[in-house]
Amino acid sequence: MGTLAIDIETASPFEEPSGSGDTDAYEWLSIAAAYTDDGTVGSETTVIFRNGGWEREHTTDLLNRFIEWCQGRTIERTLTYYGSRFDLVHMGRWAHDLEQAGVRPGAYADLARVLPQHIDIALAAADQHPDAVNEN
Repeated sequence: MGTLAIDIETASPFEEPSGSGDTDAYEWLSIAAAYTDDGTVGSETTVIFRNGGWEREHTTDLLNRFIEWCQGRTIERTLTYYGSRFDLVHMGRWAHDLEQAGVRPGAYADLARVLPQHIDIALAAADQHPDAVNEN
């Protein structure tokens, strides 16, 4: 079973976010990804950085390079830390925005294909250790 772990980094170059769900205030800066196929090959890691300014074409490029990195790997589950509240929320909204703007047809479906069976380990940790995990 192949496992992909991801974490994104963002910037807010134009406005202060009013909350973590305020996608319009964030720009996608980079994504760290690690993949393992449970030991037969070992693990592979990468950090993909945004090239260029804050225009949609550079978000598209970052998304495309991430999807390309995932291709050829048998990803059966995706791990994040608070991804259900931040990483996957914003990535999905950016992909949808790129589709709606006509910049990247199929962006959302392509992203969803490389991020199957999401497991948010922060939520699992909170279930096991509710007094030790800060959910803010």
